Formats: sequence, C-alpha cells, structure tokens
Amino acid sequence: MGAVLGLLNIYCTHWKDGHPLPNGLVEDELFGLSDEKLDPYNKSNGRYTNQFFEMILENHHISYKYTDSFNFPFIYFLETCLTSTNKPKLNTSLHRILTHEICDAINERGLLVLYDSEGYKSHTTLMHNELRFSNIDISRVVCISAARQTDSRLTSFFISHLGEELYNSFLRNKSKTIKALRAVKDVKPYKTFTCLVGRGDSSHKALLAKRMFENNFIASSHFSLTLLYKQAYKKIIPKQLVNQIPIYAEPYTDDRNIVYDLVWAQYSHLKLASESYINIVPTSTYREEKGFAPEGRLSNDFYMSVIAKRPFVVVSNFPNYLEIIKSLGYKTFDSILDESYDSEPDLQHRMKMIMNELTRLSKSNLVSTLEQCDDIFTHNLNVFMTKRTSQPFVDYLQSLSLYT
Repeated sequence: MGAVLGLLNIYCTHWKDGHPLPNGLVEDELFGLSDEKLDPYNKSNGRYTNQFFEMILENHHISYKYTDSFNFPFIYFLETCLTSTNKPKLNTSLHRILTHEICDAINERGLLVLYDSEGYKSHTTLMHNELRFSNIDISRVVCISAARQTDSRLTSFFISHLGEELYNSFLRNKSKTIKALRAVKDVKPYKTFTCLVGRGDSSHKALLAKRMFENNFIASSHFSLTLLYKQAYKKIIPKQLVNQIPIYAEPYTDDRNIVYDLVWAQYSHLKLASESYINIVPTSTYREEKGFAPEGRLSNDFYMSVIAKRPFVVVSNFPNYLEIIKSLGYKTFDSILDESYDSEPDLQHRMKMIMNELTRLSKSNLVSTLEQCDDIFTHNLNVFMTKRTSQPFVDYLQSLSLYT
C-alpha cells in the first residue's frame, strides 16, 4: 500500500464547543439516543458511532480529521443498525438524515459509507431500498458489512468486524499489547481446556455445557456459564450446573475506578486462553431465518486462541464453520484433530464427535501436541497481525479523489 498525502475528511453533524463529539459519537439520530447520555460504562458506547471507521483508517495508517464543511472532498459514515432482522428497518429512515443539502454535497464531492456490524446478509438490498427516497447518486454510496453481500446494486465490502476492532486495540494500547504478549509467551498450561460458554441461551452453547459436565471436563477446564434466561435451555443443562450460575472462569471484578476501555476489556480472556492446552470456541449464535450471515458469528474466543497460540475446536449451531475460518486466511488443526465433525449437519451428532475428539486429546501427550502445532500458531498469528479484511475497502477509498 503506497503512501497517501493529505487527510481524509469525515463529515460530522454534531459538534460541541467547536469540536466534534469524542470517539466518533456523531450520528445519534439513527438510534434515538442522546450522545451526552452515553457514559463510559454504557454498553452502547463506541458501538453506534463513527468509531469503527476510525479504527479501519488507523489500522491502515491513514490520517483523518472531522469537518463540518462541504467545501472539500469528504466521507459521510453512518452505522446502519437494524431494529429487527425479521422485518429489518432502521430506527430512523435514511431520508430523514440525508437532507437535500447533504445529498447534493455527496453527489458533488463526497462518499456515503453505510456500515452493518451485525452481519445482515441483505444489507445492501435494504440500503438500496432506503436510498430510493433520496436524490443521492448511488455510485457515491458504498456498504461495508460483517456479511458478504450478493446484491451488487450498491458497491459493498466484507469486513470482519471483531478482527479489526481487536487489532486496533493493539495499535491504540501498545504498552498493554507488549505486556500482554510477553505475559502469555512463556505460560505453561495447567488446564486441559478453556471453554467460555458465557450466555447459554442457544442450542449449541447449552448442549456444550451439558456435554462438558457429563464428560467430567469442567474440573480440568477454565469454564464459564454466566447467564441463562430461557427455560428451554435450562431443561438441556443439568440442574446441578444450572444451580451454580453464574459460573465464572476466574473471580469476577467490576472496578469502576480504572480507565474503561471497551475493546481492550475483551483481552481479559487472553490469560485464560493461554493457561489451557486446548481452547473450545463457541461461535455466536447463527439464525438463518433472521437474516444473519454465518461469517459474522466468529467470536472473541477464536482470536484469543490465535494470539495465545493454542489449538481451537470450534463449536457452532451450524456446520462447516472451519471453512469460513480458512476463507479468512487462518489454518485449522487437522494434523491433531479429526475435523470431520465440522461437516456433520446434525448438532447432536456433531457434539458427540467433538466430545470424542476432546476425550482422545485429554488422554494424549498435550505438551507434544502443542509442539506439533507450532508452525500453525506462527501462521495464524501472522494473519491476525498483518492481514486485514478491510484492505479491499481501503484500496477502494484510495482509488477515489477524497484526500485534501
């Protein structure tokens, strides 16, 4: 990627005391929220904002600044959060935000970037339908999504949301990054598995917790099961386990005196991932009927396994997830695992195959197993640190005359 002279201008509609609101909190009309009400502990902070666009630019060392002027080439970024994927729509229609003045300016010298973080596979279709009510030139519109889009009426790019966020956290927290990597580099595992089920309200997570209990793996694992609301899943998990909820893999703390870092907080799992020989990685729940794409369901635990240099066994509520991981450039562990489980369509049978592999691994020489995987560890960490799924989108930006 060649050097770029100048800055990218990001148009910002919300200013206070002559400055854009912090952390890219600029488009609250979409969500019916007031920016000033989002304190650092609000879970929405940093989510419904320009912050992800800032991360992408920083990940590629592209300078940017905010502007309230249309006098120079600019980008107008909107995170298009959906209220419901069953009947998807925006909280506020785009035509209420894209005024005639903004549309005219975009058509003349701007670019509208519409972002979907949840992985809604018909994002471009929905956005194209929304834009029919504006006078915007759709050649001046680009969609970026955690799902690969098939509707080509709008230019679109797939970007792995969590991978970009976690890498950006490395860049923004260099001292913490170095400290964390050094801390896990020489860790000698003392647990067999790390299995952070977390919220158990999905078929594969509830069944995973049940099988971990039945196979007596919990005592030799870092294991968590912190939330369980739905009665249907309580019936799956053994009552003895349900009665212990919340189960934390390590003592839970909520110290509000520390500087809160929403993204870096996700790295708390890194220590747990490194202290076990094998990481069991439950994906986020995929529900095709709600319109989500499976590539958007990759969980934080996967990336912690990569950074900690540990083998992972993926547990999902749908088959063939390892193929998605491979499509992102990562290698899996077929040298030590029978990964045929991943192609099994039946969840119950797939879980049985996974448990058979975990049982076999637990009885093997796990120190030798880690040594066998060293080349894969190096490859995967290199992919995480150097291969950005946002690269095609950034190349597209750099092909446009948007710099000042």
